[in-house]
Amino acid sequence: MSLIAQRTGFYNDLYNFVHDPRKTIWGTCAGLIFLSQQLSYEAKCWSRR
Repeated sequence: MSLIAQRTGFYNDLYNFVHDPRKTIWGTCAGLIFLSQQLSYEAKCWSRR
């Protein structure tokens, strides 16, 4: 997704739009990851008893 945005010259405009505090942004799945400023991964291990 970011590769397409970069190749089409849309990345900087999208980045500026998303980081404008006056705007509300909704992202799901890959879009949410693309729009995020920070990522963290917390693995949860489940064992069968």
